[in-house]
Amino acid sequence: MTSVGPLYLGVDIGGTFTDLVMVDSAGRISTSKALTTPGELETGVLNAIALAAEANGLAPDELLGRVAVFGHGTTQATNALIERDGARTGLITTRGFGDTIGLQRLLGFTAGLSVDQLGWYSKRRYPDPIVPRELRREVPERVDHAGRILLPLDEDSVRRAVEELSAAAVETFAVALLWSFRNPAHEQRIGAIIRELRPDANHDLLGDQAGEHRELHDRTHHRARIDDRAIAGTRQLHRRPQALKNGG
Repeated sequence: MTSVGPLYLGVDIGGTFTDLVMVDSAGRISTSKALTTPGELETGVLNAIALAAEANGLAPDELLGRVAVFGHGTTQATNALIERDGARTGLITTRGFGDTIGLQRLLGFTAGLSVDQLGWYSKRRYPDPIVPRELRREVPERVDHAGRILLPLDEDSVRRAVEELSAAAVETFAVALLWSFRNPAHEQRIGAIIRELRPDANHDLLGDQAGEHRELHDRTHHRARIDDRAIAGTRQLHRRPQALKNGG
């Protein structure tokens, strides 16, 4: 039985089990474990909460009514990236940099190989890009290293890019422009055009997520990985708060 007072819940949603840790105001710790429910992750969370409530002599809504902090983590996004079953992502980038996402550091040639295999060149291969070439679009624009606009954004090209990617059934857009962390104006305008033409689609801007100096291919990979995982996670993340509210 927990003490009277606020409760602190932490939930980890794995591929097989959903684990819950609860701490009461006296510092006592209790745990519960439920099966993960693919496609409806919130159900597994609520099942773990119900088990924790039962073990502490509480009703689920009573337990949730006392929760002061609820934190969660999940491997679902990582699984989506590894299994390549995340969102269908389209990339919009600066003209001339569409193939940047295909670049890699030396580690890319050897990742996953044992020490004995490092010299076997026949074992090396380029990994499949997160965004295939047919789902990449380049738009005329250019910002320099100081954030000065050298070439204004061609908005007609952006609109064509969004329309073409939408016709290719893209679910989410990654926008990665050169030097956007110095001046995000062009990325922000592209984001506005995406919201206008595809209000149903998720989109993310590189400058918002990786606002620091780093070679464009690193930052573009960062942006595309987030978008590739976005739909797999956010649809269910958006349902989870409502499920908790409904539960108490």
